[in-house]
Amino acid sequence: ALTMLGTLAFYAQDYDSAQTYFVDARRIEFSDQEATLGLARVFLATEKYDMASAELAKLVRASPGAWFPKYLQSVVALRKQDYRTASEKASVVINDNPEYLPAYFVVAVASVGLEEYETARQRVNKLLASAPNHV
Repeated sequence: ALTMLGTLAFYAQDYDSAQTYFVDARRIEFSDQEATLGLARVFLATEKYDMASAELAKLVRASPGAWFPKYLQSVVALRKQDYRTASEKASVVINDNPEYLPAYFVVAVASVGLEEYETARQRVNKLLASAPNHV
């Protein structure tokens, strides 16, 4: 129940309450991966990137095959302007889940930051081909 309350608070952009709910949920069940993911998302939304990275690393260690925490790691790296890491993490997500289009966007933006314009163009073309009705 606390994790659900945290999620609701997160979507209402009440990040302080969301953080409190997720922390409380983990006090009850330390290995609560949903609460850990919630905390990571709160920290990402509030630009506490090192804290987000720490939570995401816990998730990746606990579930190495889970692709979504890796995607969020790529977003954290992108926000920190660590374009090489962002591209590498998002590329892993693409390999694991080629239908997850936001990962292509991360690679495209990171590629621009790395001045790898051909890679950026290829990823944008993949996005356009996969979602032709989106502008």
